[in-house]
Amino acid sequence: TIPAKTPVEVRKTLDGRLFVWYKGKPYPLKQATRDKASTSPEKKKESSEKKSYKPGPDYSWRKYRPTNSKKLKPA
Repeated sequence: TIPAKTPVEVRKTLDGRLFVWYKGKPYPLKQATRDKASTSPEKKKESSEKKSYKPGPDYSWRKYRPTNSKKLKPA
């Protein structure tokens, strides 16, 4: 067996067969079958379905008004 994440060379023959070359030896590729559990449609992530939160007009930081310590005199 070939360890996971190992670099290999993939070769295609003239008749269309695929082989993986690992340490100078050819390994024929076979079509993989999926499990029944993995064929079900994936659920959407909840984070993508959440709506953004917009605070209302009476939210605390909206009430804050900075005071100007220097009084402006008319010019």
